[in-house]
Amino acid sequence: MLYNLSQAASCFLCAVLALRYAFPLDGTEFMGGSVTGPILKSSSMGILLFLAALPLAFMRRRRISGLVMLLASVLCLPLYLYFAIPGPFRWLFRGQYEIPLQTNVVWEKWSIAGILAIVITISFGLRDVFSPTRRKG
Repeated sequence: MLYNLSQAASCFLCAVLALRYAFPLDGTEFMGGSVTGPILKSSSMGILLFLAALPLAFMRRRRISGLVMLLASVLCLPLYLYFAIPGPFRWLFRGQYEIPLQTNVVWEKWSIAGILAIVITISFGLRDVFSPTRRKG
């Protein structure tokens, strides 16, 4: 039960942190960019999947919960990486950026917190997906 609560708490934390980033950017120029628009849309989908993973954390089928958590994490991670490591991000995801690059790494506490929350959630998801299942019989 404690594991389920921890798993649900990590999903909730990831959803709140992703919402903290995605909500202020919704309706801005960020949404219309060729690179940033899809990042924002994928983050929105990730938020919904994190919220869907909350009740799944308490269900019997843990692999489904783990897969949903992993998918949500993969969808939300690019938004944090865009703000935390803009240099490598631009190298990896080529596109036309309006704002010139100021630095390669930005120590922004909320994006780092989001990345750490994603890493914790990924660990829960991997454990659920790859843990052996008990079979009756």
